[in-house]
Amino acid sequence: MWKATILAASLVAFAAFASLQAQAQLAPPPLPPPLPQPSAQYYFNDNGRQAGPYTLDQIRQRIASGAITPDTLVWKSGTPNWVAAREFPELASGGATVGRPVAAGGACSGQVQISDDFSETEPDQTQSFESGKLKFKAIEGKFDFFTYKKVLSGDADICVIVQIPHKFSNASNTFGGVIFGGAGDGGDFNAFLVSPTGNGSMLRLKGKNIDLPVEWHRANGLDPSPGAKNKVRISVKGGTATFYVNDSEFATFSGPLPYGAGKLGIIVKSEPGKRDAWKFINFKATDL
Repeated sequence: MWKATILAASLVAFAAFASLQAQAQLAPPPLPPPLPQPSAQYYFNDNGRQAGPYTLDQIRQRIASGAITPDTLVWKSGTPNWVAAREFPELASGGATVGRPVAAGGACSGQVQISDDFSETEPDQTQSFESGKLKFKAIEGKFDFFTYKKVLSGDADICVIVQIPHKFSNASNTFGGVIFGGAGDGGDFNAFLVSPTGNGSMLRLKGKNIDLPVEWHRANGLDPSPGAKNKVRISVKGGTATFYVNDSEFATFSGPLPYGAGKLGIIVKSEPGKRDAWKFINFKATDL
């Protein structure tokens, strides 16, 4: 894969941020046992795994993120068989079209600068290529990240599908996200992060210091359920970065961004005592 050597970030700074993250995020309380639902429930075939149950709105979110295609097998409560998603009229309305993710302002539709399907990933102790996805498992309680060699000096759209780990113990102690705005010759960078708590944030690493210019808060549109796929987008224009999850705007950061879109990459963090498996699909960076 066309990537730079993993950056040598400050362990002291990341240790401090781990404490900051745990304080800033609060996982929602345990949910009570589900009650019978009068509305229809949906399941879909996720690479051979039965995923669900989901409401109609939740299924539409997965259509928007690209997790469900026209040929994906879907079962709806009250129907006799599994059928292709295209057979359900309700999945072609309500703001999402099966097989054609809804684009926010033509997301990542410009001239391609970086494109990675992760098929050339060289397996090591943290990264591997699995079923069309990058599987990225940081060491227990640690951060891990990589950046691409190509550095973008101006505006850009950055898109990738981020899959929540199927298994985790403490949702507030793990996250995955996208690096942007990194210095071409150093370790400084920014990152848009999402968490199984349903929250998102922006991290900024500068020298040995880490802060959160955008604090952890609820990300509307983010599906935090185990194994859920979410389309993450960063639009960098001038000194402003706008963040989206499944085409819902999350937050805007108004610089400075001295390197523009800068150095791009992927970042993950695992819980203490556990290696959480984040997965990524189809990284792309394009001109605006």
